[in-house]
Amino acid sequence: MNMGILRAAFLMLMVGLVNGVGWGQSIFTNPITNSNPSASNPFTAGQNVNANITASGIGRGIGITDNAGADRYNANSWNTASIDLTAYFTFTISPNVGYEIDFVSFVYTGQRSGTGPNSFAFRSSLNNFASNIGTPTATGTTISLSNAAYQNISAPIEFRLYGWGASSAAGTYSVNDFTFNGTVSVVAPLPVELAFFEAKSKGENTSLTWATATELNNDFFQIERSPDGRTFEAIGSVNGAGSSYETLHYAFTDEKPLSGWNYYRLKQVDFDGQFAYSPVRAVLMGKPAANSDQLRFFPNPAKNEISIQSAANIQPGDLLEIFDQFGRLALQWEAVEALDAPLDLFLLPAGLYVARLQTADGFATGTFLVKR
Repeated sequence: MNMGILRAAFLMLMVGLVNGVGWGQSIFTNPITNSNPSASNPFTAGQNVNANITASGIGRGIGITDNAGADRYNANSWNTASIDLTAYFTFTISPNVGYEIDFVSFVYTGQRSGTGPNSFAFRSSLNNFASNIGTPTATGTTISLSNAAYQNISAPIEFRLYGWGASSAAGTYSVNDFTFNGTVSVVAPLPVELAFFEAKSKGENTSLTWATATELNNDFFQIERSPDGRTFEAIGSVNGAGSSYETLHYAFTDEKPLSGWNYYRLKQVDFDGQFAYSPVRAVLMGKPAANSDQLRFFPNPAKNEISIQSAANIQPGDLLEIFDQFGRLALQWEAVEALDAPLDLFLLPAGLYVARLQTADGFATGTFLVKR
């Protein structure tokens, strides 16, 4: 039997046996069987993906270089003394519209050469790759993703496996196979039927308006705001109508919005305490960057890739973020990397998107269209 297939079977067994991590299902896996997988960035051949999600394959950051090797995704140039935020293997998973992911674990096997990296970190885009998830190793392990932060994921999420500390630039490290385990399910509908929900800037305030087509035992709407689309806090409430079968209109004004992006959602609460969330809406508040034009896109509309230009003074650590029409973060790159070459848009469905370049001087924004 092919060794890659055996490794994949072993990975599935590990989900239930290692570190007490629950079973779950394989939603994205690849035994990586190919004569030279590293020649592709990303590598997708042979992967198995849940029908209700889209997966990027395994790719690599610009800080490492592909290195030929059979049945493994291999690279060198891991020889920085500390973590290099451009030296990583990457995986992006995007739920289809109307679906969400409850992650269970990430399971992989790997190998390093004698002069390869000896320190590793596994991080995600949920907090802009700021902190480690679990304890990755050179030979592979099971990393739990059962934390609440990795449940009910309805927007694209990127995971990165960083490596550093190689004694030579020629030292190699590879991922030999991997599996993301979890469940993919339909997003639970609101108990109240929303006709629309909008958020718009009005001067120094944000105006939120929404309407319901029907309501059943609706006690109130709690308005919640977030600076990053992930961590929300309540900023006010509006009473509901109980039960209604006619269109009703509601409004709320945020008189103290945050500078930059503001993400809003409604928490609809029934009389019995049951609740559900609306889609998220985003509003940009504040001044544009003083030394930059608005972003420029070529081509626009785009199909498979797009080039983005800006006159801003780009520094390491600056970010370029892509948001969908609902204000959800869809893609994110280091700005230095993103503005250097055309960006791959194959993960994005057709639609209108907002790009935001965040620098020390402020931000620049622009919109582009993806057509399929």
